[in-house]
Amino acid sequence: MPKQNKQARLFEIFLVAVFAIFGVFSFTPQAQASDPNEEGDTYININQDTIWKSTDDLNLAKTVYVNPGATLTIEKGAKIKFGKDINGNDTYLSVDGGRLIAIGTQENPISITADADQQYYLIEFRRENWEGIPELLPSFLRYVEIYGGGYEWNTDCPECSGFLRKLIPSAYAAIEGTPAIFFAGGKVHIENSTFHNNIYADVGIQYDEFYSSTGIDNYLEIVNSNFEKNGNSMAIKSELWCQEAGSVCMNKIRLKNNWYDSPQGPYKTYTNENSDGKEILGNILLDGWRKNDLIVDPAVILPGIMGSLPKYAGVGGELVMEPILQTYENLFASLEKNGYTEDINLFRFPYEWRNSNIITAESLKNKIGWIKSRTEISKVDLVAHSMGGLVSRYYIESP
Repeated sequence: MPKQNKQARLFEIFLVAVFAIFGVFSFTPQAQASDPNEEGDTYININQDTIWKSTDDLNLAKTVYVNPGATLTIEKGAKIKFGKDINGNDTYLSVDGGRLIAIGTQENPISITADADQQYYLIEFRRENWEGIPELLPSFLRYVEIYGGGYEWNTDCPECSGFLRKLIPSAYAAIEGTPAIFFAGGKVHIENSTFHNNIYADVGIQYDEFYSSTGIDNYLEIVNSNFEKNGNSMAIKSELWCQEAGSVCMNKIRLKNNWYDSPQGPYKTYTNENSDGKEILGNILLDGWRKNDLIVDPAVILPGIMGSLPKYAGVGGELVMEPILQTYENLFASLEKNGYTEDINLFRFPYEWRNSNIITAESLKNKIGWIKSRTEISKVDLVAHSMGGLVSRYYIESP
């Protein structure tokens, strides 16, 4: 490596080390949220609600900052690609006290990537509380494809890692590589998304509550998403320290029913040493995993008239879906053969068909609420037969 480039790399890594320890370093001063959006040679400050459409040119050569009080909304089908700025530095999306809403669909996902390998973060989440700016709802990502991000320090500059190992041993583990998504604070929910071909790690967490002035209610949850293998990169690396240890702390990083490229789930030293799935390191709450890579919303099966009967003889007992002729069992078997799992993303809704559909629709609302709470997925699919279709229609069209 030429001496000049090496010195530049050492200086850059030193700055990242300072950032990892203190969490206060920023290349670009942030504007007040009441100011209009601001753009410079190497940055874009988003200070008011902004929408990126799929028809926009989103090949970006500037770092984008979503500042406190502002929401960036990315529409389905948008393809975002970060490149180098005019000074040759990596660019990325920094959500610092603001909010990111990125909602794609299965047919038209949102993609966020880099125009070359060895990229800095693609997305960074931080949280600053500024006086006079109201707290925003959590950031929300759905059907987003994140790939081609991250950086492994040892690859191009082994001397740099050795330099940092001697200079700041406590920080070395935090900056031996940079992930595609970096989480240092905020409230973030990601669902039905995919991570692949990222260097070092798909997601990295560097959150220390002891040195945070942003409150204790920060969290990151990733559900029903796919972490696909590529090389030796990890799925998650978490460096999380909380004032309250144990499950209270781990609940800040929640992983639920994701695919880690193995039916045995992720490789995690104290959870599953035999799996060949993607690796998870650090403090997290691991709440199950999917055994296949099928990303779907939970499906609720509604039978038709006379399609629900008491499980046992008598009146007022537990209702089940047509236990005598088992009319719907072939449907369940077909869905399970195609990747669904009952009570994970496939649910039954037997109901008292003698009641008004208005009453049944209220029960359906409660069932859907329970499923969304259990799965932590924002939507469900209704698969209805006969009268079940009328119940579904009333639920959808009613207040």
